[in-house]
Amino acid sequence: MAYQDFNVRNDSRNNNNNSSNYRHNNGGNKKKHSGADKGVYTTKDGRTAPWVNGWHYSRRDGMIKYFASRYKGTHMVKSKSGKSWESWILRITVGNNLPQIMPCMYCVETGKVICKDLSLVINPSAPNGGYTGTFVNSK
Repeated sequence: MAYQDFNVRNDSRNNNNNSSNYRHNNGGNKKKHSGADKGVYTTKDGRTAPWVNGWHYSRRDGMIKYFASRYKGTHMVKSKSGKSWESWILRITVGNNLPQIMPCMYCVETGKVICKDLSLVINPSAPNGGYTGTFVNSK
């Protein structure tokens, strides 16, 4: 029987490129775990209104989808830094569960949606297809 070095294994269990976080057919690039996009829809009275859509994948909760848009009570607020913010609603769908509605703020200049209650930011302008995830507010 041939000598086998037990400290060096050549199987997929120790090969980092074969980890579940990597695609085998994508040149070893890491899988995408979140994304975001934005667009415009036409309301019943013919006006256009923006929307922001985001998604995030977690091992514990699975696919989480976010959809933010204006509503009847939307109002504009100016921050101390001079940015214009609109109050929006955020519809959150976790897996096949019923959606939940949360208040959020939309930055008109950057297109970002922020929900302080969830420490969530949806940035459709981020590189590589947008970003949806947590943010840390530096004070």
